[in-house]
Amino acid sequence: MKLDKPSRPAAAVLLLLSALLVPAAGQPKKFSLALLGGVNLFAASGSDSDYVAGENDFPRSPAYSAPSLGFRAAYLVSPRWAWAIDVRYSLAAAIVRSDPSDQETVRVDAPEYLTAVAGGQRSFRLSRSLTLCAAVGAGIEYRLVEEKEFISNLGSKIIIGAPAQPLSPLLAAGIGLRYEFAGALAVGVECRAAYTLREPALWALTPALVLELKF
Repeated sequence: MKLDKPSRPAAAVLLLLSALLVPAAGQPKKFSLALLGGVNLFAASGSDSDYVAGENDFPRSPAYSAPSLGFRAAYLVSPRWAWAIDVRYSLAAAIVRSDPSDQETVRVDAPEYLTAVAGGQRSFRLSRSLTLCAAVGAGIEYRLVEEKEFISNLGSKIIIGAPAQPLSPLLAAGIGLRYEFAGALAVGVECRAAYTLREPALWALTPALVLELKF
């Protein structure tokens, strides 16, 4: 059968997808790409004891949550081990901070965060379709925040400055469960804990849904 010209690009795309999703018999898949969507659960950071009048009037940030989006690319060195790069973006959220000296409060925007983590993954096959995954890694956090002005509950003008060092190192570890469809497509859930090494330090727990493609 002869294809007309408009059909040729579509046929080429189908052939490419077939080559990616259905490799030659016995040929193991070496790469995976995952899309992640979840929520970052940030722990409270800072302490009232860090209060310095005129310099650090609102020293403590409360615990809060913010939506998280990201992707992960991995190279499988064996059926059980892989190296991976994980990039995630945490959206902004509104929080209320207080001045411990007079209980003045101000509603501010918690910053957006961009994180990149490189590390290793270990897979444990539970059944033909179900896999338990564990990962550890290290990377960096970048706070996307600029100096902004807010008004407190007492009518005061409050300026929250940008961090002197927006880049900080972080450590991360996570665990997840995957259900595979025909060995190429998988869906799952996971949870990652991340610890940012800055002052004040910050803990974040990120439960997420995962859509993964192996090729």
